[in-house]
Amino acid sequence: MQALAARRSTTRMPYGSFWSSLFAPAPTVDARAVAALWESLRSPTDVGYGDAARAAERGKALGMGRRTAKAAATPYARAMTATLAGIRHLVGDEAATVTPDVHLFLPDVVPAHARRVASVVQGPFGVAPGARISHWIEASNVERNEAAPRSLEGFVDAVLARLARGLDEQRAALGELVAAAQTPPKGAATGSRATKAIVNCSFGVDVDAEIDRLLWSMPRSEVDLLLDAHPLEELRARVRAARDAPIPVVPELARSQRSVEQAVAKAREAGVFIVAALGNGVRASELARLAGVVGVGATKLIDGEEVRADSVVEGRDLQALGEGIPCEGSDELLGGTSFAAPLVVGVALWCATIDPAATPDDIAAILVDSSRRLEGDDAPTLNALAAVELALALARRRTA
Repeated sequence: MQALAARRSTTRMPYGSFWSSLFAPAPTVDARAVAALWESLRSPTDVGYGDAARAAERGKALGMGRRTAKAAATPYARAMTATLAGIRHLVGDEAATVTPDVHLFLPDVVPAHARRVASVVQGPFGVAPGARISHWIEASNVERNEAAPRSLEGFVDAVLARLARGLDEQRAALGELVAAAQTPPKGAATGSRATKAIVNCSFGVDVDAEIDRLLWSMPRSEVDLLLDAHPLEELRARVRAARDAPIPVVPELARSQRSVEQAVAKAREAGVFIVAALGNGVRASELARLAGVVGVGATKLIDGEEVRADSVVEGRDLQALGEGIPCEGSDELLGGTSFAAPLVVGVALWCATIDPAATPDDIAAILVDSSRRLEGDDAPTLNALAAVELALALARRRTA
């Protein structure tokens, strides 16, 4: 791990290299301070994230900075600080700090996204402070000089070829990570299949993204001609149909799909637990669709109650709170499955720390078996405290 962490660059390079070394965890905000802030605000829901004056005034008396107090006045911050306090109460001295490393798979074109995603795990309101997080670069897969397709069939083939390249990058990154997982950090489990590393993918390779990127790379005149003849929804439908065709339209995509499936299976066998954001609306990450990857959807809070988010992608293995999130480096509340996935990662970190012998399959089972169902929604919903309780019970049973 240390050898990999030493490799640092800000230039575009293949997936599997570091954009930065390890993120420094931000100091967490005590749950009691957040509760006190909420008590001091007569109508905390009226404060809003954009109106920080009242929150900042009251937060100052509690030792909070303006930005921290502004964030602390959100329902998400209140929920997360209470969750972390509950986890710490449950684990006591059995797991002082989380041990497996976390690896963020993100593109070099949006480095700010990496820090925001990381803050869900280890930020001021993160669920796993102290986590070791590193960021792996994905090549942007945007080629300005790419030849413009001359027909609908040519466009479909070009998008599928881009999907293949993206999957190849993810396969290569997983291969490097498997090699790194063979030498886990100090304090981590050493069993052959015990969880040694956790991957979070909050920027997936997906059909819609590759369509958008290809359109962006084409001359405007060519884009206008294509969309006049074939509206965007038709393009998306045609690409999906070609991707799922029994006989591969683009042979290299079929090969890439098989190779990344094999890489996922090998990673799980080596003790790498993989979580991927499913996407928002119709967007569905290719990685999140694979067996062996926990595909995460998003929920939101309304009047203190967790409900399904408006943009829902089918095939959710798990869903977690992913809306109304105050993130480091942003003055606005953010949302989407990109932020729900790292919340699952944070809870998985606690489970792997509590039960060092737990395999990735064990961690996935813990998260799903401890989940709950929201009203009118059958998808398993993350229940952080129940997951930690179940991990503790299984760990004690294993050592009894």
